[in-house]
Amino acid sequence: MKLIHSNSKTTPLIDDNLSSFFNTFSICVNSVGVWSSYIEKKATYTIKDIELIYYTKGGSQTTIQGNVYECRENDLMILEPYGIYHSKNEGQEGYEYIYIHFDIEPIALQHELIEMLIGSSPVKHCTDNKMKALFNHTIAEVKKQQIGSRAVINMLVKSICIEIIRSYNCTPFEITYPENKLTDQSVLVNEVIKYILNHISEDLSVKKLAAVFTISENYLYKSFMKIAEQSPSQFIIQMRLDLAKNYLASGIMSIQQITHEIGFTSQQHFSRAFRQHEGMSPSQYQKMLLNNKTRTELID
Repeated sequence: MKLIHSNSKTTPLIDDNLSSFFNTFSICVNSVGVWSSYIEKKATYTIKDIELIYYTKGGSQTTIQGNVYECRENDLMILEPYGIYHSKNEGQEGYEYIYIHFDIEPIALQHELIEMLIGSSPVKHCTDNKMKALFNHTIAEVKKQQIGSRAVINMLVKSICIEIIRSYNCTPFEITYPENKLTDQSVLVNEVIKYILNHISEDLSVKKLAAVFTISENYLYKSFMKIAEQSPSQFIIQMRLDLAKNYLASGIMSIQQITHEIGFTSQQHFSRAFRQHEGMSPSQYQKMLLNNKTRTELID
């Protein structure tokens, strides 16, 4: 009997720069889901990780770094962490999209990956069904919740990233950086937002932020009003209250602990600010969430 060396019958795989790069980091998907609305017309939001959005119905106008992008059905949008984004829905009967939030490890490679994904534009107009199939496969895997699903989802998102770079003329390893990132107001605001979120429990006065970024308080204020449509102080309070609502919903901290964690000087100050924005005290808000949860469980 003749011995066949099967390796000699196969075509060897050739390594390349993009493959080598993707082998240097891992992807950790934080959340996947479908969002749809026929009522919401405007939204302003920020995120802490990389977000991929694939429109399956309708569309929107989204402002990214001061530029307005039209997103329609089968369009893909890439959003950077800590950015602030404005979306509005006009001329469309609602919209629906699949979203994926993820981080990479080591995080030091995140900036390079984002540059490659975005390329010349954060919005990609998909001309075939390959991207749609990858997103739908990811959603299907989330719904299965089988053994190994988390690993499959992470690998699918890596495949999506590779397909973006392959398909949309995003050139890897030829990234040029501006000499001074803080000359543009939109980039400055994004950098300040990143600092705020990473130091939310600390003193975040406008004076301190201006000193950290070596700019005047007046320039910082004007930049926020232009890009975020609110003052730095208003933005900080909103971020702190959004975090507070998440902590209250989780029930993992007391109100006193939450006060310290999100940077309010006293529990009274926190309660007053929360009531002004939400129309109820933190304890009332937490009780409302608990009552709603109980009702849902009874219905289920």
